[in-house]
Amino acid sequence: SHRRPVAELNCHSHSSTVPYLPGLLLPPFRLGIRLKQLCRDADTDLSVCVLEKGSEVGAHVLSGNVFEPRALDELIPKWRQEDTPIRVPVSSDKFWLLTKNKAWTLPSPFDNKGNYVISLSQMVRWMASKAEELGVEVYPGFAASEALQPMMLVLLKMVPKGKLFNLVLN
Repeated sequence: SHRRPVAELNCHSHSSTVPYLPGLLLPPFRLGIRLKQLCRDADTDLSVCVLEKGSEVGAHVLSGNVFEPRALDELIPKWRQEDTPIRVPVSSDKFWLLTKNKAWTLPSPFDNKGNYVISLSQMVRWMASKAEELGVEVYPGFAASEALQPMMLVLLKMVPKGKLFNLVLN
């Protein structure tokens, strides 16, 4: 199937198709937010759901991150005025070569001025809450093994807590 940029997705349709967005950190929440924004602007509605394999949103994301906020500036322009998990600006970049007994500073390949140090799990939870505010349905604790799209339905084979069953969303 051909994938189109989100801006080209047709939210003018009154079909009951539910986009299935697998939980891959931030992209499904970002896409869910953008879909709901486009549909709001087109004065229509589209059901969007995100399946999160963790027992709660962000549960399987353990790393930190240097976060570059330009995409978030475009998606949620007023995010800086909200209580977000984006609080620690990068103060400097240092690149070190470490051995067992020595450490050398090297010229830094990074320029993180204007970026932030974040917890990805906190960021994923915040993005999920922003998506839910717009009407995106978030289902933690489900891992989808396959998505089929017959006609105007999305059929998901899901494995919640080891049991296989089918869920039809319309």
